[in-house]
Amino acid sequence: MEYFVQIMAAIFSAIGFSLLFNIHGRKMIITAVGGAITWGAYLIVFTQTDNVFLACFIATMVIMAFAEIMARIAKTPVIILLVPMLVPMVPGGDLYRMMINLVMDDSDQVRFFGYKLVMEVGAIAFGIIVISTAMQLILKMHAHIKETRKVSKV
Repeated sequence: MEYFVQIMAAIFSAIGFSLLFNIHGRKMIITAVGGAITWGAYLIVFTQTDNVFLACFIATMVIMAFAEIMARIAKTPVIILLVPMLVPMVPGGDLYRMMINLVMDDSDQVRFFGYKLVMEVGAIAFGIIVISTAMQLILKMHAHIKETRKVSKV
């Protein structure tokens, strides 16, 4: 039941940011599904490994691949779909805990939550980079193969 509530919160956060970015209709449904997939992937990996970095990294790769595919289907830029889908992954709680401990002058906790925050944000960025690069390679290879076939037919 706890995971269901978390996934529903992810769906509503994706919908909320879709409204904020003026995304409507079919694209909003895509972002809502993407929000659920994002948090679902995170929960699956985290419960299996207890590793926040790995959970953020894999969940980001999954949602980036989903966003790339759905952007082509919806004929929209990837970033339009990706940003609301990634909202559940934003490590706001760790940022808050780091800042509150900074204000309270607890340097050990600031370092702990700062390190955790950097790891989570780094995992998200790295996941985006890996899938984006892989997608660019796939598209270039596809275009090259298509061009090669066209030349060989002539």
